[in-house]
Amino acid sequence: MRGYIFLEGGAEFGGQMAGPDKRAIELAGGSDVQVSIVPTAAFPDKNHQRAGQSGVRWFERLGARHVTLLPLIDQLQPINFL
Repeated sequence: MRGYIFLEGGAEFGGQMAGPDKRAIELAGGSDVQVSIVPTAAFPDKNHQRAGQSGVRWFERLGARHVTLLPLIDQLQPINFL
C-alpha cells in the first residue's frame, strides 16, 4: 500500500491551517483520498477521542470524503532508559 503521512497537532485543526491542509489533501490525491486521524499526542490528558473527532470533522469540512479515526492507543507504557 502506498500513501502519505502528514503530521499535525490537534490545535492545528482550525484557523490558518485550512490552506496548507487543503493543499495536503490535493497533493495526496484529492477529495477521494483516505485520511486517517491517529490522535496519539492527546493521550496523557485522556483527550485522544475528542481530539481525533475534531480532526475528522476538520478534514471533512475541508472536503475530504473518506476520513476515519484510528484510536491506536491501548495504554500508556512507562519507558525505562536506565
